[in-house]
Amino acid sequence: MVESVAHGPIWILVLLCAFCCQTVKFAATSAAEGRFAIGVLGQSSGLPSLHTAGMTCLAVAIGLRDGPAAATTGVALVMAVIVVHDAMRLKGVAQQQRRSVYRLVRNVPGGAAFGERVTDYLDVRAHHPAHVLAGVLFGLFFALAFAL
Repeated sequence: MVESVAHGPIWILVLLCAFCCQTVKFAATSAAEGRFAIGVLGQSSGLPSLHTAGMTCLAVAIGLRDGPAAATTGVALVMAVIVVHDAMRLKGVAQQQRRSVYRLVRNVPGGAAFGERVTDYLDVRAHHPAHVLAGVLFGLFFALAFAL
């Protein structure tokens, strides 16, 4: 039975994973944009996905601590799969919602300019498959590196 981060509670490992995930996202975005991208520190979407990194880290750490046959491992694995699935599906649903709202507002007399502003607020900031995959890998490797 292995516990995480110097035999401390698993939630500390997950918080450290989330912090490191956001730090990597900040550094990568800042390098790509050529400026400090402080705004990404508050976003869960992006590369890597904070949702999937945290849940994968949690599931792997619980699996390492309690074993693959434990009920806690099963619950953590099911929750991680749900989070990954929802992260993948959210982008498509958000895009459909944006198109629908834009069509509704566009049909309002004089609503074209207003429609563009409305749809800007509904800008899709969801996960791409690469973001989700990077989050899963980040959480997996983080848990394996620090939970052992």
